[in-house]
Amino acid sequence: MEFKKAKLYEIGEVVGGSTPSTKKPEYYDGDMPWITPKDLAGYTSMYISKGERNITREGFDSCSTKMLPKNSILFSSRAPIGYVAIAENELCTNQGFKSVIPNNDIDYLFLYYLLKNNKDYIASLGSGSTFKEVSGSVMRDIEFDIPVSRDDQIKISKVLYSIDCKIELNNQINNNLLELGQQLLLQDLNDEKSQIYKMDEIFYHISPGTNYQPERVSEGLPFLNVKNINNGYIDCSDSKFISLDDYNKVHKTWKPEENDLLISRIGTLGLVAVIRKEDLPLAVHYNFLDLKTNKIPFEFGYFLLKSDYFQQKYKFNIKNSVQEYVTVDDIRKIEVRIPCADSLKKYKTIYDKILNIQRESRTLEQLRDTLLPKLMNGEIDLENIEI
Repeated sequence: MEFKKAKLYEIGEVVGGSTPSTKKPEYYDGDMPWITPKDLAGYTSMYISKGERNITREGFDSCSTKMLPKNSILFSSRAPIGYVAIAENELCTNQGFKSVIPNNDIDYLFLYYLLKNNKDYIASLGSGSTFKEVSGSVMRDIEFDIPVSRDDQIKISKVLYSIDCKIELNNQINNNLLELGQQLLLQDLNDEKSQIYKMDEIFYHISPGTNYQPERVSEGLPFLNVKNINNGYIDCSDSKFISLDDYNKVHKTWKPEENDLLISRIGTLGLVAVIRKEDLPLAVHYNFLDLKTNKIPFEFGYFLLKSDYFQQKYKFNIKNSVQEYVTVDDIRKIEVRIPCADSLKKYKTIYDKILNIQRESRTLEQLRDTLLPKLMNGEIDLENIEI
């Protein structure tokens, strides 16, 4: 397989985005999809069609954002750097992206995987004091080694895409199982035998992680942050690390344990995960609350925290400063209904199925992430791979 060097501007048009004035409500809630990096936090699909908010034509015309065609590659260039997704349809973005409209020399799926494979390198090129950002000029001049033949690009992307399709199917199955759990939960909460409890009555431990800033090391124990929550489970493949000494400093009074529940409480609110045995040991960032169950099985707690029923109560307590947050005291006081003990048992069966599928997906992700750099570097003979 023959490779050539190409700068990003030679294989696609690098396009920034913009934000209409938030002081003008007429600029929002229109029919034009508008994506921000926040929309990709915890997002697991390759494709994205819309974000949390749309903008109006008037809002679009008021700022410098541009409409991106279908199959453009979205790459977040700040806060944080490195979210990658494919436009499922025409859409636009805020200024937190340097998106790429691929030209005819590059397969769009290959470009998606190329940027994913190089996201850490691209992030290292960021500059800025408040937060790092990759500028448009820097992005355009990044040089890659890519296969000369577009057919070879397509062969590489097909191998990786076949794995991602299996992961996506697993995610859909788990979403269906989660929906089943939510339907059962609503039925149980409406049962006359259900009782009202405050959160601090059903969780004996509700505590934020640490805001201690340990010395960063290249390996050690994972330091969990919001970006490490992947579709309801913990993915530390791209986490920061801390030393064992720092871990013991940041978790003096309590330690994360198997089956603890986590919920994000600053910035990106309401992401939920369960700590599994294979995740430990890890340190938990201040952006999370760690909850240890008391009167309920953790499996039911997982469905409860993810439910619209709880999320509405949770986000009712949002405070605003530089970014949105929920206090520990607020969550302790939230009142929720809990079904009788007999009704709680069925949630374990559903959760166990979800967990097994999550573990299968994690194995597939590890396979994909192992193959990705090797395929991109030409280390694997494409003729010997069966899709």
